[in-house]
Amino acid sequence: MKKLLFAIALFTMSQATLAQEQIKSDSESPMGEVKKESTIHILGKSYHIIKYENGARDFRQEDNYKTQLTSRTSTFFDVDLGKGVWTGNEAAPDTKVWGSWHVGLNSGVQTKIVGNFYLKSAIGVNWYNFKFDDPNTQALKGPTEVIFLENQLVDARRSKISASYLNLSLVPKFDAGSEGFRFGVGAYAGYRIGGRSKFVFDDENGDKTKTYDKSNMFLSDIRYGVRAEIGFKQTDFFVTYDLNEVFRDGRGPEVNAFSFGFIW
Repeated sequence: MKKLLFAIALFTMSQATLAQEQIKSDSESPMGEVKKESTIHILGKSYHIIKYENGARDFRQEDNYKTQLTSRTSTFFDVDLGKGVWTGNEAAPDTKVWGSWHVGLNSGVQTKIVGNFYLKSAIGVNWYNFKFDDPNTQALKGPTEVIFLENQLVDARRSKISASYLNLSLVPKFDAGSEGFRFGVGAYAGYRIGGRSKFVFDDENGDKTKTYDKSNMFLSDIRYGVRAEIGFKQTDFFVTYDLNEVFRDGRGPEVNAFSFGFIW
């Protein structure tokens, strides 16, 4: 897992160098003739760097979260932050909207097709945290399926199942720019890289105790679904719905993951 996150970090840093554009200018500025201009994108922010012939540099932060290049493409790094719950089988434990967080880190390229229509492609990692409405519900991996027990022997604080996925997404979208309206609907697919359950309770001495089941919890190895994005000016939202079930066929309740939130 650490190696994977390190690789993604390197990939994101490499994306920052893709936005460089060298230009020659005959005009003079107070600091001299411009030799090179570069734009980099880091954690959703854009920075403009100007290098002059005399060796001086000027560093400026762009107002927009993403700078459109003079070519047909621009790079980006997005953070999805919102809620992720499951829906479906009534026999499945209820999940709480508050506390069931969905987090995603995505880096990619937006390519202009024609006019204000673009194709947004990204690679990233996302985490589901399905927090149970009843903190006494404890999820365990049984011999053939996931088991949900009502643990009344301890003073439970909270309980959840979490899963992480490496994803690829393609979202065709209409984009009128950072000061206009944006909307797109596309698809994604991912491969599970982690999964576990967590149960937090107070022991007989009143001390906070955590137990984990770090097996795969019979979670689906492959996820795929539909993603929608909508935005206006500096605010963007996302909605995703997994067409696959959260658990493998016959190994858990028939539920599908649904998430929504902000894009930073």
